Amino acid sequence: MSNVARILLSLMHRADGISENELARRTGVPQSTINRILSGVSRDPKTGTLQPLADYFGVTVAQLRGEASLPGGKDDPLERLLTPRELALLRLFGVLTDGQQDEVLRSLEVEKQRNEAIYVALQRRKERGAA
Repeated sequence: MSNVARILLSLMHRADGISENELARRTGVPQSTINRILSGVSRDPKTGTLQPLADYFGVTVAQLRGEASLPGGKDDPLERLLTPRELALLRLFGVLTDGQQDEVLRSLEVEKQRNEAIYVALQRRKERGAA
């Protein structure tokens, strides 16, 4: 199995076991091409083929080829802090357009402020109960 096939398969598994068909749909890379990569028929795919796959998983083409370390390895602090689902969401964030990323960040900021307000209210309630 080529480096690209091994790494792509690992990334697909990390992304909640995304299928070849679904990956093709989300990236625009034909399913038959993805299958040729995974089966080892295409051992050294072109950068133009790998780029949409790398973008989808939030990695570089060099990382997909095994020429650079992947994020989320055992030494990556995110691997210790985030669940596999959260890591998959983080990788998916990388394939959004700038406008989509901005919208996600705005939504998260609103949620963060809401959670902070709830936290403060609960802290005050606790302090009143202890007095």
